[in-house]
Amino acid sequence: MLFNAPQLQLDDSGDAAPRWVQITASGAHCARQGDRAVELTTADVESMHRGFVLIKSEGWFARGAPVGVNHATLSGALDAESTKALGFIVDTRVDTDAAGRAVLMGLLDYTDEGRARVRAGEFQGFSIEAIPADDARSKRTGEPLGEWALIGGTLTNHPFVPGLSAVAASERIHRTPEIRHMTTIAARLGLSEDAADAAVLAEFNRTLTERDDKIAALTESLSTVTTDRDALTERVAVLDERDKVRTLDDACAAGRCSASERDDFWKAYTLLGEEHAHRVYPEQRIPTASISAPVEAPAQGESKSDLHKRVTARAEVLAEGGQHPAAAFASAYREIVNTPEAVAAFDNAEA
Repeated sequence: MLFNAPQLQLDDSGDAAPRWVQITASGAHCARQGDRAVELTTADVESMHRGFVLIKSEGWFARGAPVGVNHATLSGALDAESTKALGFIVDTRVDTDAAGRAVLMGLLDYTDEGRARVRAGEFQGFSIEAIPADDARSKRTGEPLGEWALIGGTLTNHPFVPGLSAVAASERIHRTPEIRHMTTIAARLGLSEDAADAAVLAEFNRTLTERDDKIAALTESLSTVTTDRDALTERVAVLDERDKVRTLDDACAAGRCSASERDDFWKAYTLLGEEHAHRVYPEQRIPTASISAPVEAPAQGESKSDLHKRVTARAEVLAEGGQHPAAAFASAYREIVNTPEAVAAFDNAEA
């Protein structure tokens, strides 16, 4: 069972001393998305404290409940770098916050690396790893423990429980102009000038989270629009090329231009327009032979391969009569696949 506290609590004690950290609080806590919701009662929070006293008495940990990063161990990581501890929970107690909630406090003893990484601002929040009372068992007897078992925690940037105190590894971490001017920040967030620092920081974190969610949604939408745009651009390019080939094939078939003049005809067509291009390149400007021959309609169930062979054979005849091969193929296709039924037969026939 995982419960995230948005941030670790500030502490003004010595730089290397353990810090009392707000771990979780009673109340109903819902995820930012999806249906996940967790409700902790005051009794649950008090049970976590009593359970930690019990598991310490049984010697579950030599130093304390280990604190890692982003639930690496629970996610299946086994390498030393991912699973090493950046701190240890060595004690717990239960407090009550300004909102009347029961708050589980943990005394967090950082390692040197853990203290440095938190001080550098790498992590905003903390999540406990706990076994519910119904599942927790004594390591000595195997009997039900009867209390929640706090077995560890993790530094994280994805908090679950809102409204807890700010993260810090030492007093120095919070001495920034923004914190010194907390009243100004409160006003910018729409809070009263006398709002508690914890409330201001909680609202600030909520605003940042909301902004991040909006950025993620906009980024996803932009990616979808870009993909759709690229697909449409490609489709338009294919259709434009198909229209160009059909126009040039028709011009060759009508004797407006020869195969070697296709590029010149297309320039005139695109620059001057169809009507003017047809005046410059009139029909039968290039003599074309009229080849007529009976053309069989596609047989029922005729394969696409067979249809293609008949179109190709017919195109060869037309090309021998003087048509450009591309124009000859287009004419042969129109002759053989010349009805909606024939088109459907050609498109749906097996290769």
